[in-house]
Amino acid sequence: MNTNSTLSNPATNNTNNTNNPNNGEYKEIKLYDLTANQILDFDIYIYLSINNKFIKYLSRNNFLDDDQLLRLKCKHVIQLFIHKDDINNYNKYLSSSIKGQISQNNLSDNQKMELIKNSACNIIESVNSITGDDGAITWTNNCINLTKIIVSDLSETKISTIYDKLRGLLSTKPTLINHSLSVSSLGVVFGMALGIHDAKSISELALGGLLHDIGFSNTSVDLVEKYLNSNELTSEELSQLKTHPSEGYQIVGKILKSAKITDNIIKIILEHHENAAGSGYPIGKGLPSLSYLCKIVAIADKTSIDILKYKTVDLKYSLAKLLKAQEERREYDKVMLTQLLTVIK
Repeated sequence: MNTNSTLSNPATNNTNNTNNPNNGEYKEIKLYDLTANQILDFDIYIYLSINNKFIKYLSRNNFLDDDQLLRLKCKHVIQLFIHKDDINNYNKYLSSSIKGQISQNNLSDNQKMELIKNSACNIIESVNSITGDDGAITWTNNCINLTKIIVSDLSETKISTIYDKLRGLLSTKPTLINHSLSVSSLGVVFGMALGIHDAKSISELALGGLLHDIGFSNTSVDLVEKYLNSNELTSEELSQLKTHPSEGYQIVGKILKSAKITDNIIKIILEHHENAAGSGYPIGKGLPSLSYLCKIVAIADKTSIDILKYKTVDLKYSLAKLLKAQEERREYDKVMLTQLLTVIK
């Protein structure tokens, strides 16, 4: 096809057009997720609002070269699409591509963080599109590969200088992606501060933190960000948000037969809003029955929201405030908070 004529008007790549005939047949991907000089195992489409159609830009098994990417960038086409049947192949490509890019030694911290965010975004946005055992395995492997990068990065950093590693996540706009990554990172940091060093538990903290709010994947972005910004919620909104642990449990439960997600990770997803007094949700469990790792992620979750709200990366202050609040309401493990405060400087 003639790509020059197809891309003659950047405005034609408008996915917000009310006549967009997508209907779930196509999944949006980002231009910056694609790497030049690779053979792709999926078709790439663009959407033309002028004739209300998705047009194939590049067929599978073809070589994506620098000129094609540059042409798209010059035409300001940043939204591309794949067919829903190609989601598994795209996820495999993205995982391999991000791993390769992150392993480069010349990346700045900001570039590395953007790649990590892109990977997290794909994981969360694609969870409801998983099909079959192969898709479940690919999705889970993407999760594990991302958390390995997070753990590796944090394990090489002293607790006293951890702020610099977290600043790119905790001082930015409160989005589900930023929050999920910050809870994953904080979970690892808090776990190490509490003396957890075995690879399995650290991995569970990282993966559980990444997926703890996966139940929000079907919730409107506006409502999730309203919650993450600590804005006042209506009773209806609060009721809707309180379903996300159960929703997350159901989402992950669909792929348990074909993916290695441990019981501890499942408990983190389902129970991270339970509290010490037994007045949390969705079950109402009390402190004695909550798993150790789940209690860590619950503290990481609250700390992340607090820091994102006030735009100040001060873990000690946030933890101290959280401990003081336990005098009026029992929500978190006071012993754990006290231990963290003796280590986090």
